[in-house]
Amino acid sequence: MRLIILLLAVVIIGLIVSKQLSSGKPQDSGQTDTTSSIDTPKVPSAPQDVPKFEKQINEFMIDAAAERDKKMREQEGN
Repeated sequence: MRLIILLLAVVIIGLIVSKQLSSGKPQDSGQTDTTSSIDTPKVPSAPQDVPKFEKQINEFMIDAAAERDKKMREQEGN
């Protein structure tokens, strides 16, 4: 009897896992902004490029924040 219950549980778990894996579109848990016009800076591979990258990432963060602020203000106006 225990063996039958164990096999039944394994079959149910297998069906659930196969259903999750076969779903065509993965579920997105976070909100992504694909309409951003700002290009993200590339991570440097050479150590001497790190200061340049630091400036680029700071500018990127400031520009992204300004763009989000602009979009929020546009939505508030509508």
